[in-house]
Amino acid sequence: MTGSSTANGTESAWLGTKFSFAWSLPEVGESWLANFTGATGSPPAKGVFVQQPTTAKAPVSINLANAAYAGNFLSVPGTVSAKFTLTGEAAAWSFG
Repeated sequence: MTGSSTANGTESAWLGTKFSFAWSLPEVGESWLANFTGATGSPPAKGVFVQQPTTAKAPVSINLANAAYAGNFLSVPGTVSAKFTLTGEAAAWSFG
């Protein structure tokens, strides 16, 4: 991740994020890879970005907002939307 954050309501959004996701099923000899590029705009759209509360600094979340992917994730083009929130003691850290 590079760059600085931008205000997104009560959250700070880090737009210079890149995210790759890989997994495999050795039993069937298959593996998949998806690469997502950074979101743009305010509010962030069409990509991945990291977000955290402006005042509390935790929890941190990784957000995919209609993020297009490259790789062999699926055989048809499309987008993915999801939010992964890091919780618990290990997640009590901040980007800035």
